[in-house]
Amino acid sequence: MHPSPRLFRKCGWGSALITLIILCLALLCVSCGFATGFEKAVKEGDDLAEDDQLMAAVTAYTEAVALDPSSAEVLNKRGMTYQALGQFQVAIMDFEAAIRLKPNFPDPYFNRGNSHRILGQPDWAIFYYTEAINLDPDLVGAYIYRGVSYRASGSPEEAIRDFTDAIRLAPEDPAIYGDRGNAYISLGEFVKAVNDFDLAVAAGATSSIT
Repeated sequence: MHPSPRLFRKCGWGSALITLIILCLALLCVSCGFATGFEKAVKEGDDLAEDDQLMAAVTAYTEAVALDPSSAEVLNKRGMTYQALGQFQVAIMDFEAAIRLKPNFPDPYFNRGNSHRILGQPDWAIFYYTEAINLDPDLVGAYIYRGVSYRASGSPEEAIRDFTDAIRLAPEDPAIYGDRGNAYISLGEFVKAVNDFDLAVAAGATSSIT
């Protein structure tokens, strides 16, 4: 008596199902291992950066990038760490990569603007701060530092406009009044400058940037 062909078919389908289940479990394990490794590297980088161990933080973030090269957030974090190390050109490369991966993410635009500002490139800084503001109109720091960049580029009127917007968003921060006061001095509007300095001093603050 020969075995039924139906039995062979049942065995075939059963084996295929078992193989499929094993493959799915294997992929799940690999995925879990990847997520664990990636998340561990990111957390390690965050902890090291917070502890001011910047080179070690760069190493951890680089490991995370190797595990997931598509993470704009990690590239932005590594860029910020390079920036804190004074390696601005390398930081800019990371911010640019993050922008390419996630064009609607305002943070790398803002951070790239900071690098250009520190490098003494106010026009580039203004461009990237503007991109950040377009994506996040409530990003107070972008208004402040774009105002600083406008003032550095010889445009105090635009600086005053940005500082005024920053005050609107963060009226509890008296240092911004000092920044606007400096811009008024650039225009020779000393009464307005003194008024802003009085507001800042009354709250026990001085201009954050001169």
